[in-house]
Amino acid sequence: MTSPARLVGAGPSPLVRLLEGRGSAVAHAFTCRALGAWAPFGLIGGINKRRPDAGDLPAARAFAARLAR
Repeated sequence: MTSPARLVGAGPSPLVRLLEGRGSAVAHAFTCRALGAWAPFGLIGGINKRRPDAGDLPAARAFAARLAR
């Protein structure tokens, strides 16, 4: 999942809430920065325009590999 700016302790994401609401257990989550175009940043074209980037995919793969162990 990607996020323009995830605050520490901001609580579970909408996807996690959806999965848990359907009875799934979410043990860990991976996030990376993403394009954020919500106000007021939309007025200037958004933030994190180049994210997710080439470094985020290997990080996601490493996260998935750690979960598989």
